[in-house]
Amino acid sequence: MARKKVQEKEQNTKKPNQIFPLIGHSKQIEFLKQAHAQGKMAHAYLITGPEHVGKERVALEFIAALLQKDAARLIAGIDFTVIERAADEKKKRHGFSISVDQIKELRNTLTRQSLVAPYTVVLIREAETMNRNAANALLKTLEEPIPHTCLILLASHEEQMLATIRSRCQTIRLSKVAVEDMEKALAAQGVAEKESRAAAQMSRGLPGIALNLAHEKEAREWQTEEVDRFFKIISGNLHDKFQAISSFVGSKRSADHTSARETVHNVLTVWEVLARDAVFAHYGLSEQVVYRDQEKRLKEIGERVGAQRLGKLIEEIETAHEGLDQNMNGRLLLEHLLLQINTYETTS
Repeated sequence: MARKKVQEKEQNTKKPNQIFPLIGHSKQIEFLKQAHAQGKMAHAYLITGPEHVGKERVALEFIAALLQKDAARLIAGIDFTVIERAADEKKKRHGFSISVDQIKELRNTLTRQSLVAPYTVVLIREAETMNRNAANALLKTLEEPIPHTCLILLASHEEQMLATIRSRCQTIRLSKVAVEDMEKALAAQGVAEKESRAAAQMSRGLPGIALNLAHEKEAREWQTEEVDRFFKIISGNLHDKFQAISSFVGSKRSADHTSARETVHNVLTVWEVLARDAVFAHYGLSEQVVYRDQEKRLKEIGERVGAQRLGKLIEEIETAHEGLDQNMNGRLLLEHLLLQINTYETTS
């Protein structure tokens, strides 16, 4: 019995965040640190940008400066409070929104001043998921700021937030990171040239995706599967094409729309990189090819499909990306794309 209690205690012990190396956003981090150093801090910040661009990573650097600690040693729940969509225990996933009760508790957290830390910090993930009542409750807190506190809101879709909340926060916008900078950063971490090049190209300018592809075995295995899927789609008949996508896009609506959309984004990115590679291979530009281990197959596709039709495919994929960003149905976009691919006549 005693042993069981020790095990439970060890499992419940809070540990420092596992954080990836920082890639990009040096100007934004310097701005935040300078505001703190010069005593010109806002009481609330809204950090915005695409998913996986590094919003929370930037926030951790800022929190570390506020609390005078190393970012890698920060412990969520002890050094700062995190508010996010509440877990749905029955469905084994996060709920759809941040509730008003969570925001009301936030006020209590802010009023409990730390006896050690110079600031009480609260981080709100996916701030755009606050329901209406929660947003109104937060607005009251923003209108009556408490000294020595700092609210940091993270949002991928700031347009979904109340304008009155946005206006009361200092907005820090993060943009995608250049592929060249991403590749250099990964190489500096000791990632092999082949992996760093592929991860950077696949990342869509998003450090979170690049780091995941470069360091996580499962992500690399997934990438290999998607490369094989691309060749099946290009070479197969229409039935084979639809069969190829059925394994990751089911007929039923996904319970987690954000996750499903991200999956389709990632798949499309693999296809886009491979289509570009096929064009480069067709023209003998081997140094431009990302998937160099697939160059023979890519050259065959380039010769059979032709550079012009591959260029059209790349345009269709870019259009599908835009559709996903506008919350269009991922399955319908993929099916439309497959129908377009099927209309391309093969070259002799």
